[in-house]
Amino acid sequence: MDLEEPVFVIPAFIESRNDIEIFEETLKSLVAQSDAHWKAVIVDDHSTYPWDERDLDGFDPRRMRVVQKSSNVGPGECRNVGVAWAAETRAPFILFQDADDIAHPDRVRSARRLFEEEPGTDFLYSTFDIIDEHGESVPRDKISGSVLEVLDSHSSPIEGRDAWIPVATRTGYTTLTSTVTVRTDLAVRYPFPACHASEDTHAWLRMMADGGELRFVKDIRAGYRIRGGEQGSASRERQGEGFYWSMLQVDLDGFVKAMHSALSQGRIEPERCPGLIRDYHLKQAETMESEGLASAASLCRSLAMVSVGASHSPSGGGGEQR
Repeated sequence: MDLEEPVFVIPAFIESRNDIEIFEETLKSLVAQSDAHWKAVIVDDHSTYPWDERDLDGFDPRRMRVVQKSSNVGPGECRNVGVAWAAETRAPFILFQDADDIAHPDRVRSARRLFEEEPGTDFLYSTFDIIDEHGESVPRDKISGSVLEVLDSHSSPIEGRDAWIPVATRTGYTTLTSTVTVRTDLAVRYPFPACHASEDTHAWLRMMADGGELRFVKDIRAGYRIRGGEQGSASRERQGEGFYWSMLQVDLDGFVKAMHSALSQGRIEPERCPGLIRDYHLKQAETMESEGLASAASLCRSLAMVSVGASHSPSGGGGEQR
């Protein structure tokens, strides 16, 4: 019997020949999968460097498709295009993959096995190694604080239902995009916002608030690429400090939407909300501090104190809903 074919969803923004060469390494990591029953959709986000599939050593036209966007819309909207394509092909699950990261060779095989064995599990993630543009390990002192925070959180990984709560209030962002695999129906229900910062956090929190079990796949390690001169993602490098201010806005919206989803399903009680909001802002303050952004950290702490005040309001809890 033929196996169902999951889909790798890959947004791509190519700026140079070097980007092409790095992207080739990503595609080769897909072709090297121990489970060969998969497809991939590459959504080009109106790249500044002209390219097509003929430029890619490792492109497999039998399993890979390229979709070109006519304007730059950000990785979130590109992933939405890829998710829609995967749903049309009746893919059982989607493997999110960035164009410069490396997939573990058993990623498809392990995801298929876990989803078959655990019907209540909707969302998988794993840890990763940090590599440079040459595929070499990056020293810890060359990595940004927020990226180290993600990596360190995997020493005691979050699992189970309602994982959005400990992720948002204790660990911070822990599900690196190139390690995330979700069932297709969950991905369809929760599209990414069309922005260039933290669109993945926004989607993951909402998925966790409505989906089934979150599972950490301990034997799978992705390769997360940080290029020379960078300390985090390419988006952070392009936008500078503005990335983090955008991140705070997008993260907060995702958190609030996750909380409202959980409330509407009766998965949390209203009186719990002010404490969750306070703990969320305090965790964001820690993350901003790790990046050396004192003013952003101070703002997050101030918002946390407002949340404490709301929890003692005469209405008896629940805080303001905005």
